[in-house]
Amino acid sequence: FAAGTGLAVLLVLNVVNPEALVVHHNIRHWEQTGRLDVGYAAGLSDDAVPVLVDVADRLDPPYRAQLRAALCTRTVPVAGEPSLSWNWARDRAAAALDARCRTG
Repeated sequence: FAAGTGLAVLLVLNVVNPEALVVHHNIRHWEQTGRLDVGYAAGLSDDAVPVLVDVADRLDPPYRAQLRAALCTRTVPVAGEPSLSWNWARDRAAAALDARCRTG
């Protein structure tokens, strides 16, 4: 029973994507207060990267530049590159960073 419950919780967390929720909460906080901890946001896991890339254009230019600099210096494998340690979040992060950092 415990193993089944643990597996169910893990599946729900993968669908919900808590790190994306954190990003959305921080963006709402920024909209209300004008303050954003870019270092914290950029330090979230690969699950948060596509969301951060999507919301970056909404930020004020100084925050946008800080976020872009922080994200574009992340080390992630090239999107689509085969690897024994492949995972979906890392592949999505690599694709989002490739689109944002290589093309503007």
